[in-house]
Amino acid sequence: MTMSYDPLAYEMPWRPNYEKNAVAGWLAASGAALAVEQVSTMPPEPFYWMTGICGVMAMARLPKAIKLHLLQKHLKGRDLEFISIAELQKYIKDTPDDMWLGSGFLWENRHAQRVFEILKRDWTSIVGRESTVKKVVRKIQGKKKELPIGQPWIHGVEPKEEKLMQPLKHTEGHSLIVGTTGSGKAQPLDSLVHTPIGWRRMGDIVVGDVVSTPDGKVAKVLGVYPQPKKAIFKISFSDGRSVEACGEHLWEVHHKHWRGKYKKGQSRAGQAKPRVISTMEIQGLLESNQGDFKLPLPAPVEKPEAVLPLEPYLLGCLLGDGLIGKGNRITFSSQDEEIIEALRKQVPHEVELVSVPGSDYDYAITMKEGRAGGGRREGGVYSRNPVRQAVIELGLEGQRSWEKHVPDIYKNASIKQRWEIIAGLMDTDGTVDKGGSLSFISTSHQLAKDVQEMVWSLGGIASIKETKKLYKTPSGEKMQGRPAYKVNIRHSNREMFFKLNRKKVRVSKEYQYKDSLKLKITSVEEVRWDLAQCIYIDHPEHLYITDNYVVTHNTRMFDILISQAILRGEAVIIIDPKGDKEMRDNARRACEAMGQPERFVSFHPAFPEESVRIDPLRNFTRVTEIASRLAALIPSEAGADPFKSFGWQALNNIAQGLVITHDRPNLTKLRRFLEGGAAGLVIKAVQAYSERVMPDWEAEAAAYLEKAKNGSREKIAFALMKFYYDIIQPEHPNSDLEGLLSMFQHDQTHFSKMVANLLPIMNMLTSGELGPLLSPDSSDLSDERQITDSAKIINNAQVAYLGLDSLTDNMVGSAMGSIFLSDLTAVAGDRYNYGVNNRPVNIFVDEAAEVINDPFIQLLNKGRGAKLRLFVATQTFADFAARLGSKDKALQVLGNINNTFALRIVDGETQEYIADNLPKTRLKYVMRTQGQNSDGKEPIMHGGNQGERLMEEEADLFPAQLLGMLPNLEYIAKISGGTIVKGRLPILTQ
Repeated sequence: MTMSYDPLAYEMPWRPNYEKNAVAGWLAASGAALAVEQVSTMPPEPFYWMTGICGVMAMARLPKAIKLHLLQKHLKGRDLEFISIAELQKYIKDTPDDMWLGSGFLWENRHAQRVFEILKRDWTSIVGRESTVKKVVRKIQGKKKELPIGQPWIHGVEPKEEKLMQPLKHTEGHSLIVGTTGSGKAQPLDSLVHTPIGWRRMGDIVVGDVVSTPDGKVAKVLGVYPQPKKAIFKISFSDGRSVEACGEHLWEVHHKHWRGKYKKGQSRAGQAKPRVISTMEIQGLLESNQGDFKLPLPAPVEKPEAVLPLEPYLLGCLLGDGLIGKGNRITFSSQDEEIIEALRKQVPHEVELVSVPGSDYDYAITMKEGRAGGGRREGGVYSRNPVRQAVIELGLEGQRSWEKHVPDIYKNASIKQRWEIIAGLMDTDGTVDKGGSLSFISTSHQLAKDVQEMVWSLGGIASIKETKKLYKTPSGEKMQGRPAYKVNIRHSNREMFFKLNRKKVRVSKEYQYKDSLKLKITSVEEVRWDLAQCIYIDHPEHLYITDNYVVTHNTRMFDILISQAILRGEAVIIIDPKGDKEMRDNARRACEAMGQPERFVSFHPAFPEESVRIDPLRNFTRVTEIASRLAALIPSEAGADPFKSFGWQALNNIAQGLVITHDRPNLTKLRRFLEGGAAGLVIKAVQAYSERVMPDWEAEAAAYLEKAKNGSREKIAFALMKFYYDIIQPEHPNSDLEGLLSMFQHDQTHFSKMVANLLPIMNMLTSGELGPLLSPDSSDLSDERQITDSAKIINNAQVAYLGLDSLTDNMVGSAMGSIFLSDLTAVAGDRYNYGVNNRPVNIFVDEAAEVINDPFIQLLNKGRGAKLRLFVATQTFADFAARLGSKDKALQVLGNINNTFALRIVDGETQEYIADNLPKTRLKYVMRTQGQNSDGKEPIMHGGNQGERLMEEEADLFPAQLLGMLPNLEYIAKISGGTIVKGRLPILTQ
């Protein structure tokens, strides 16, 4: 008798669906019985009985067939979903006391059992099984099977999912989000990625490289992820450019009819919103003729300013209407005196434009000494024409009109330099018609392509059309002329294409398509099956420029959580080291959706004119906290660093002195007295304290001040210090003031050495535009930027986005993040000690390892009592240990966090930590045995045995290796004190 094995009632999903075949067979038999009854002369009753019995048998097998069908279907994965801010609002309205975490299910022992059963077999063939019909269709179409990013079957082990909701009261234990949250963007290894120094193969990109981004900046490559062979698609666009990507690559796509659901009485005009969809989804929409789909254009791509042999406008004009012959012949033809005058200013000072005898429009570029190819400078030194020398170096000498091209050094020059050469080309061979349409015409196909490439790099659309014209010979014979190539140009900044006023005036009026200019997708086709690679870059939107200046797209988990907190009307503070534009914009849009745009405030050092001013030293309970915040930024290796201690003491003395004078400490004031000496502060502090404890102090101090009459500020300070020690201290000593006086007496040379590590930090936080941003002066009426601080943001339930711009300057960004967190810790302590009916505050810290410090750990400790919810995002736990200096401190951070969300994790140590912190389970499996034996005394006698044993062994509830196999936007989480959920997130759209 065999043992029945059905662990946890689990249906093996990889076996054929025999029940479905049985249902089909029974239904066919039922139909056949009815058909025979219709044509037979036999009594109908037996056929009715047969039909009924067959139908009942089919219905009996149907439930199990459906169950297995759904399970097999979901093992293939679920489609990517989208959610709008309006839909999020509905969730919050329906469940105001819960936080929505996407869709998913409770992860239980049975799911671990299912994963175990799949992993112990050849799961690649189990979960990748394709129906016979689909396989035949795919082979007919000549397509190869597409492999997904991650393993979608992990989520598919549970066919039923529901909306995941977590009670808000449980989130006060803080939440940790680990792993990359982005969606993949795999491209073939031979595709091109733009960098500041030109194009590079995707396969050559390594971690640490710098790539160009569509906002005109650059970003560092943080991760490179090789992919297996994939179906590669070619996406073609209306202006001739194309790009290759995998089928799951995400794009921000625009369509004029995507305006949301129709609502009676409400116009949808101007409400079109983009959607983030995959390459294969775009292909399906195009094949079903769903309309025109377009991508956003990148901003002009910044490249380093190049050292050019000729001014770019001059070269552009020469390529347009110049003759660059061999030898000494370099001429230029134009009827526009405006262009001629511009070129006179552009040519090197050794040469000049000279009219060619017998022509009104031709000019030769010759040496001022009158020699076309060279001349003699002062001292008898022979020199060549620098313009001629430059065209030789650029490979342009002797090129006829149909052979001209733009040298690579000019195509890879800065934005300004590219606009200059474009203006030269357009002023000569460019046209603008009465309707304002731009075009460039040349008989050189290469020159036309070069103009097209530069327009693309400057954020425009350019397509090339070939035309052929006939001409008549002197004898009257018609001949085929050389083909001409017309570049049709569309750009939102048309006025940049010309310097010539007669052309510029035609593009001066507002361009009606300026804000809606997009790049139309014309086709998507599978072209090959090849190795691919994903890159993850340190850019707010994780966007980079690929072949022919096409933009890629990505999204994250933080957007969902931040938007919900805003829509609940709670205070939100976002600390973002990288300065994520998309995160900032999503927060702003959520405020606008609430009808409260004034709630949103933004701080970003890179955009000071748009930023609010924030004083990170505004909130403190004890003055010593100020010194502690800043001293924590001093680099130190030893536990008891004397330089750090001395720096703390100096900061505390100055801060105490400012408080004595009733002046609020800020970064600028602290730096001023550290660098310039404390004499002025000593004078004010002694005067203020003396006035408080001795009303007639001036009469007592007159004799001391008389000795310093007409003396320097230092002499006055020493006189008042002596007055304090002689008269005030015996009756009214003040240790805070005495600390300041002691510092004032300290040897200045030694003092400078001891604060040498502190001063660079103070300079970083107070230099340039950052000074007034972090040390706002409320008395400066000329500065209209809003002034705020952590307490004000919290009390007014504002939404504050604090971009630290760490990509530009990591040290300054890290320092700002640390003091912002320290200020929040002071506010939390005040709320913890004195708060009554405190409203919840949500603090989101992205890339937390960049800013974590001891006050942040205190914030985690105090946060729950102060009703602060912290959401901390990191890539690996090793980042925490590296920042804090030890694993013990890193574990201290993790020990204060109750909720953990793990997305795809590639770091082995982090995988093990997550798996070890989940409960264990018992997995069942059948051990089958068989044996044979014989009797030594009776060789003829032999026996055998066969057996089955149901075994159990302890295992991880969620195996660590699965964390590296999670698809994009899927996670495993431990929430609410031990509840394990498997979830997936949608992409947040407008």
